[in-house]
Amino acid sequence: MIDAALPRLAASPDSPWWDNRNTPAKETRADTVKVAWQASIAHLKTTLGTDFTQWQWGKAHTLTHGHPLGIQKPLERIFNVGPFAAPGSHEVPNNLSAKIGPAPWPVAYGPSTRRLIDFADPAHSLTINPVGQSGVPFDSHYDDQAEAYIEGMYLQAHFSDEEVTANTRSTLKLLPARAAQ
Repeated sequence: MIDAALPRLAASPDSPWWDNRNTPAKETRADTVKVAWQASIAHLKTTLGTDFTQWQWGKAHTLTHGHPLGIQKPLERIFNVGPFAAPGSHEVPNNLSAKIGPAPWPVAYGPSTRRLIDFADPAHSLTINPVGQSGVPFDSHYDDQAEAYIEGMYLQAHFSDEEVTANTRSTLKLLPARAAQ
């Protein structure tokens, strides 16, 4: 709703929303924007430090891949992957979105995978997972793509039997339990 309402509100200098009804004065759009700007700068100084030359988006916008067991402290140190300084934002190509509100802005949602597919040559497609191929903590592929993902990198996808065989590093076989004899 804010995406639709905010531009219309900001475009109307006579909107009653600009007035802070908790004060005796009638504030204008310029008054309210100035107060909001000053509050934002004060909050960012508290959050990111007083030296604005050191402010970086990734210090306030981070990505942590949470594991269900990582909800409980101190298990987040073992099971969660991250935090990483995160590029992107809401409604941009690198859609790593955070909730609207004061900093910091941890990523709340984003793509579950990224793929670049040339339909004229799909055998040379590129792909990346946010964390890794494995969902199993302590497995070598649990978080082996996380840094590449946050850096905007991709890995070669392998489609042909020859490419898969040439690039196989390990195989996991799931076998059914034998029936009791």
